Amino acid sequence: MDNAGSRRQPDLPDSGKMGVYPRNFPLSGLAELEPEWQDEVIEIITRPPVNQILKVSVYAPSVTDTVPIASVDKFPIPIAA
Repeated sequence: MDNAGSRRQPDLPDSGKMGVYPRNFPLSGLAELEPEWQDEVIEIITRPPVNQILKVSVYAPSVTDTVPIASVDKFPIPIAA
């Protein structure tokens, strides 16, 4: 029997106890989208309710390069199971 349907996501620890969980994720997939879709996605992820959990910022590895990144924050409200 396949257990794929019964898998569950691991519980995210408190942000102060991230352990091995990465804190920042590059949003590299945005570059693959058409410019109009990039704008739409940025608008969605930077407005409530998404921005209450997903924090978006920019990493600048050099003066000319920027990489959009995101981090997951603690849930501000209880989420029903």
